[in-house]
Amino acid sequence: MYEATPAELEQFEQEGFFVRERVFSDSELADLREAAESVHSQVLAAAESDVAAPVDQIDNQRYQLVCGSTIKWEWGRELRA
Repeated sequence: MYEATPAELEQFEQEGFFVRERVFSDSELADLREAAESVHSQVLAAAESDVAAPVDQIDNQRYQLVCGSTIKWEWGRELRA
């Protein structure tokens, strides 16, 4: 059931990857989207809380320890939403 098809194997040989569409149902995709948005909201709230770790700048990149993980911020504060 999960074996690559001949077409997928051919694409992998040519491009180094293959795409398998419609792996998840609409319901599963909705759950995944909701979970990703929830994590995003939690990270932003924790990063902006009064007890948040400071943002460290290393080689013009900004990092912050948030919720037990190191976050690499790739946008300006004004773009967080």
